[in-house]
Amino acid sequence: MNSPSPWFNNLRLLATAAISGLLLAGAPRYDGFTDLTRPFIVGLLHLFGAPASDSAEGLTVGRLTVPWTQDCSGINLLVILLSLTVWIHRHAPPDRRFWLRLAAVFPAALLANVLRVFSLLAYRHLFFPAVESPQLHYFLGFLWLVPMILCLTPNQNRSISVRSLETLHAAAILAWLSPIMAGIGGLWITTAALLLLSQCQFSTDHKSWRIALTLGWALAGLGIGLVSLESLWLPWLLMCPLMWPFASLQRPSIWLTLAATHPFLTLMPGGKGIAAIGIAWLLWQSFSLSHPSAFSANLQLDIRLPIQGVAVLALFLPFTASSFLAGRYPPLMPPSELVISSLGAQGYELRLPDQEANIRTVWYAAQNNDRHHTVQVCLKYRGRDLDLSADDAEVFTDGHLWLREYFIQDGKLLSSYSSYAKNTLAPRSHPGAHIIFVTSQRSMSASKFNQKSHHLAAALHERLRQTPSASESSIAYQP
Repeated sequence: MNSPSPWFNNLRLLATAAISGLLLAGAPRYDGFTDLTRPFIVGLLHLFGAPASDSAEGLTVGRLTVPWTQDCSGINLLVILLSLTVWIHRHAPPDRRFWLRLAAVFPAALLANVLRVFSLLAYRHLFFPAVESPQLHYFLGFLWLVPMILCLTPNQNRSISVRSLETLHAAAILAWLSPIMAGIGGLWITTAALLLLSQCQFSTDHKSWRIALTLGWALAGLGIGLVSLESLWLPWLLMCPLMWPFASLQRPSIWLTLAATHPFLTLMPGGKGIAAIGIAWLLWQSFSLSHPSAFSANLQLDIRLPIQGVAVLALFLPFTASSFLAGRYPPLMPPSELVISSLGAQGYELRLPDQEANIRTVWYAAQNNDRHHTVQVCLKYRGRDLDLSADDAEVFTDGHLWLREYFIQDGKLLSSYSSYAKNTLAPRSHPGAHIIFVTSQRSMSASKFNQKSHHLAAALHERLRQTPSASESSIAYQP
């Protein structure tokens, strides 16, 4: 059968984008995939004789209660596999194989998600009361995506070894991408990442530039792991040098689209416009190609070649670096006598002895040893925009409140995010604590609030120095 006309390719791509967008937009209100997945998992557990029940709190299996999120439902896996399958087949004729692979997306996503949830339950049962790290959570998704993608992609006369490496690369990206989709800027990041992934193609040439870039890429991965810059893993995975022809790396559209895979771009003023330009530019270039790139029937992956072995091992770095490279420390907790309430997510409201009633003090310990963001970025993720006040450059405002942030790290009180970033740039640095003071704009001026905040921060820091066991306080284990 001849290749389909360009209008048909464009039509099915647009239809897939619309369906994926509707699935993502509708999932928070009505997620039909969850209605199928949850009883299916409970039924299988009952079949194996495990005491399981489903409730509003989550999935309960014996002594375990696992919260259920959109990521657990598998809707993200479904959208990613659907989009990737249609895009990979964008030049293929709409024959029987195409429609069979498209129909197989739904059961493949369901099966991959069920196996992932079972793996998480097995881990929590074996290591109770410990829970998996976010990286292990991603790794289990990565593990079960590999066979699913192999089944859904055409072989195009390539060896199973080459397809396996490409699948390993794609599965690593998709596993890291899946939990990001529901976050701020998730749709932009997902679109950009899938578009870049569709451009990747394994190359066996071993020119000096490719060897040098692959070694540099692997070393950069070690650096990302050492300094725990988790937000860089997705762009890093996408730019594996073995997957890019040199000509592609010279296209500005590739680098603009790559920038859109970092969450900070969509948080910046004008960032979504930059992302849209990069994505549209790369899409236009992709549509302008009337035929897919030719694949060699003799492509073979030789894992014994050092540079290919380095690339394969490096693909596991995002899922293992936090365990082997980054430091793991107990969270820095506030003195227990100052805590008046728990805010969840390692957040606590404090009350110091000389603190005025109209000022709130909030302490956030780090989650999973991740570096803190600025208060502006933290609240942006919660849908609130902050600006610097016109009267004091160290005070933020949302139009109603004044906010002033400090950090306590390695025994030091740091009054700006730039000093905090420098202090935590060294490998295996403790992330410390994020302190935020809040008051109403009507209660005082920004400059007055800044002075009072500094006094309270110094008092809190001194109190913490007198309580060296604070980091091991029982507060850390409160729900």
